[in-house]
Amino acid sequence: MGLRAGLTLATALLVGCQGSVGPGGDPPDAAAQDGAAARLDKGKPKPKLDKGKPKPKLDKGKPKPKLDKGKPPPDPCKPLPKGCLCGQACVKGACDNTRCPCKPIPGASYGATLPPSNPSKVDPKKHVDVNLLMRKRKAVGHTKGLVKINGPTGQPPQLYSLFVNNRVPAFPNVYQVQNWDWGCKCFKGYIGSPEVTLAGMATKLDEVIRTPKSSYHVGGGNTAIVLLATKNTITLKYTTEDDVVKGYTVHISGICVEPKLQKLYDQCHKGGRKKLPALKNTQPLGRAIFGEIQVAIRDTGAWMDPRSRKDWWQGK
Repeated sequence: MGLRAGLTLATALLVGCQGSVGPGGDPPDAAAQDGAAARLDKGKPKPKLDKGKPKPKLDKGKPKPKLDKGKPPPDPCKPLPKGCLCGQACVKGACDNTRCPCKPIPGASYGATLPPSNPSKVDPKKHVDVNLLMRKRKAVGHTKGLVKINGPTGQPPQLYSLFVNNRVPAFPNVYQVQNWDWGCKCFKGYIGSPEVTLAGMATKLDEVIRTPKSSYHVGGGNTAIVLLATKNTITLKYTTEDDVVKGYTVHISGICVEPKLQKLYDQCHKGGRKKLPALKNTQPLGRAIFGEIQVAIRDTGAWMDPRSRKDWWQGK
């Protein structure tokens, strides 16, 4: 073997031990190796997704529920909610019985009237001393029942006789009414003495409410005159003066005034109040329209505590 052939053989053996080299004897770069590997990997199949398994689909054949736009929403007033006295009382499912006509009381009549000693020239509906509803009220946390109050007593109106069964009712609420300042002719806070000036007395819907009895007489066998009768309140006076300055005054709200009595009062008022309706002891005057009536009593204009046992609930 010649010298050149021997060198060629030696070079080949060296390359076989060290790996291939590039031109000039350097090893090939990484990119070249990766390319070579990629070319060699062409024969290996790539993993494929399982196309044979179908994807879950929404059930397009089942229609979605639709609101029936042609059908009106349920009427909250049908059937009529408990506590509503008439259909027009129901407003969005709540009862406002002031919207109802007053149911007449069988056998009630109000033919007797008396001339007041001083006909008022002021509209009693707008008079804060006559119309109880002109004064706001706030519930207070005092005793909800009869209380003992010391002091002298007489023969004032008896509030238990408001009810046909002469009962002492439950007192669901007790209130204070707004204080009227005649100086500024404006309301200033609430009357705090006595601590309660208006009592809520439990009633049944449509229950007949009567004139509180007393030992006072205003003529013709009557015990009181009507200073004001509106749709939902009445003011009684136990003297013949057309004001609250002297004698006892009883305010009652949460009622509807008996239609015949209301008609008579309206006629007397339009006639210049030369006469006013008069009521006898325990004579029916209206009906309860809620779960309670509100009652206030005054003596010579002063607001009294309607819970006083010795005064308005004698013998109870």
